[in-house]
Amino acid sequence: MGFLVRKIKVTSWPDGENILFNSINELNADVFSDISTKNNELSWWYIESIEELPLIAAILISTFKNKEKSLKFVCIDINEFNKNNIIYINTPDNGITVLTKFKCRHYDAKNLTYFTLGKISKMIALQTSKGKVEKIKWDKAMDIIKKNVAESNIDVSFFGEAVRKELEYI
Repeated sequence: MGFLVRKIKVTSWPDGENILFNSINELNADVFSDISTKNNELSWWYIESIEELPLIAAILISTFKNKEKSLKFVCIDINEFNKNNIIYINTPDNGITVLTKFKCRHYDAKNLTYFTLGKISKMIALQTSKGKVEKIKWDKAMDIIKKNVAESNIDVSFFGEAVRKELEYI
């Protein structure tokens, strides 16, 4: 069925060791910076399998101003969204990336309320507390960008500053 994927900062989420997950009521407030909404929507990217995650990393870093050593992602099975009655819709026009041919992978969780955002928080916390956080190194994502630039003749000036600096040396 596939996964909806979101980049997160792991430090405040339950990790199963230092920060345990007992209940949604005990989550650190800092985790909510990872799930800030706009117009009651939360942005996600779709993958069929975890092996496609480096592509999502490339999609995201294409606009980054600063380089990050690695990116951390939580991957939630689509069935979990369905089971929790969370509406998600394919929204390619909302996907912000220079790699425009991949905008079709962008989804938004829609019509979110305090209650449904709590459900999403719980889904993420359950993943992080089990150590199910996927890490993609910057260089692996850059390899995908370099390949797409070579194949698609993308104007390097459209990329964020961090990527543009690295592409200047090709």
